[in-house]
Amino acid sequence: MKNQKITFVITIVTLILASCNCNTSTEKIVNHKKKPTKESFIIANKSAVNEENEMIYNYIKRHGYTNVIRKDGVYIYNIKKSNNTIVNKKDFVQILYKVSLINGKIVEEKKTPQHIVVGKSGDIPMGVHYALEGMRLGEKAIIIVPSHLGYGVAGNKIIPPKSTLIYELTVLKGN
Repeated sequence: MKNQKITFVITIVTLILASCNCNTSTEKIVNHKKKPTKESFIIANKSAVNEENEMIYNYIKRHGYTNVIRKDGVYIYNIKKSNNTIVNKKDFVQILYKVSLINGKIVEEKKTPQHIVVGKSGDIPMGVHYALEGMRLGEKAIIIVPSHLGYGVAGNKIIPPKSTLIYELTVLKGN
């Protein structure tokens, strides 16, 4: 009987000690979760921008584009030059364009002239407006628009998120 009491006490003490250890280790696990820092977001964004720039440079090289101008974050390759009037901010112009993703998939094509005011966003991403300023009426160009100057991380109905856009754009006429 004495042995049974000792065994019973040892069993109770062991159970109490075991339950104390479980609670302590669970608390330690819960308290070790790390929150993302501002620096980790900055590093991730820089990495994404560098990857996109690398894709753009490879695209330019693969297509043999020379004399590409980088202006306000967009890349412009002139296909057809003109000596006509220079397009300025707030000018009313008509444009034709075809938009494709950097992989070549065509996502939109306007075969009838689109009327826009340069510098006012509307349906055209700001990157295209930046490229239009300084072009001339009658010019045709390839405009490469990085995602942050296109439709960004949201995309739209036809443009996937974080897409680099390739515009084949012709400026038809102004006012």
